[in-house]
Amino acid sequence: RHRSPEAARVHGRGALPAHGPRGRSPPAQGARRLTLSRALARNTLFSAVGEASNILLFALALLAPRWLGPTAFGYFTTGLAFVGVFRVLPDFGMAYASTLAISRDRSLAERLTGGMLGFQAVLSVITLAACLLAGSRLYEGVAWAAVAILSVDLIFKSLKGTLRWVLKAQERFDAEALS
Repeated sequence: RHRSPEAARVHGRGALPAHGPRGRSPPAQGARRLTLSRALARNTLFSAVGEASNILLFALALLAPRWLGPTAFGYFTTGLAFVGVFRVLPDFGMAYASTLAISRDRSLAERLTGGMLGFQAVLSVITLAACLLAGSRLYEGVAWAAVAILSVDLIFKSLKGTLRWVLKAQERFDAEALS
């Protein structure tokens, strides 16, 4: 039965007349799967590119002893081992927990990311101070310089790692791969 637009407004709030525009129909089942599989393939590719930097680090680890020589490489590994003790402090697992929460409810992303980065900044300052203070008491000369440089690097790596996990939670593998 055909009703006029006025009758449609009277009988049902917001009802559209029979001759009015129709909404878009949902995509066909196969089209949705194709879009989902394309997104999955795209995200997998970007994630692989982002993780490929580990191959570069592996190659660097193989070449570093030859480039640095035994003494300098010894200082480097001493600094690396010492700073590695402090590695967990700037993050405390917040990146993983936030990724899980954001992937479940994306509306939490802005609030969690802001709070997490603020708390991580405080932990990073404390970690840097503790690492530099302990390192200055234990090492001197080139070994102390290696500890100082790697301590600062630890903070940047922690921040980068956190941001990468947040981008993964939001399925922004393209931006994560560029980091």
